[in-house]
Amino acid sequence: MRTNSQFRGPKIPKVPRMLSVIEVNKDCYDPLKVSVGPYHHGKPELKEMENIKLMMVRQFVQQSEELVEDLHDKVAEVSNEAGQ
Repeated sequence: MRTNSQFRGPKIPKVPRMLSVIEVNKDCYDPLKVSVGPYHHGKPELKEMENIKLMMVRQFVQQSEELVEDLHDKVAEVSNEAGQ
């Protein structure tokens, strides 16, 4: 029987290079306000929303009934898979 971990894989795939290098497509794949996932993390034009995302995470942790260390461990478990 398969476990849930056997079905895991990247949820947000990268845009295939053959599409992203086409000049007319250059602006189609970059986020304008918010990024989801690791691909565009740290871009200056997305900094304002990154700050808002941090505030929302803090609020979530405060409202959660779990310890921040436990939440961190759960995220760490899947973060390597998410970046693949």
